[in-house]
Amino acid sequence: MTKNPAPAIKCQWFALCPNPPAGTIAHPILGEVPACQRCADRMGKRLDTAQNRA
Repeated sequence: MTKNPAPAIKCQWFALCPNPPAGTIAHPILGEVPACQRCADRMGKRLDTAQNRA
């Protein structure tokens, strides 16, 4: 029996962004949304990463 690998999580800020998330961006309705640095920069948003939470 073989195990199926877990699906890779992609940036969810823009629907077609293929990049892996580097953190989250606070969204007023959806809450914390996984996003990459490129999308955060495009929107002028602050990317919340594990490093800057500590």
